Amino acid sequence: MKEINEKRDGMRMNVSCEIHCKPENSTELYRAWCVTLSGSGISFFTEHEFKAGDEVEVNIEPENEIMKAMNFFIKVVRSNPQNNGLFEVGANIFYK
Repeated sequence: MKEINEKRDGMRMNVSCEIHCKPENSTELYRAWCVTLSGSGISFFTEHEFKAGDEVEVNIEPENEIMKAMNFFIKVVRSNPQNNGLFEVGANIFYK
């Protein structure tokens, strides 16, 4: 049974790895730092300001063998500016 504070369908894992984000219809690639990942969502910090509704291709290539490389698409749900100049982004994962 899920705890009340866990609103996702899948379990959220705390992760700490660099990811690369490419906005839809763009050739720009942005670095970000992934902090949580689940079967349906992701959160990360980045210098780039994504907007709610943006669709972004994400690539994760971890430096260890615990996680495998992943490539998927997200739809940004929130992008909150932080005091350090970064944005905290939360998004839903989908596959094309």
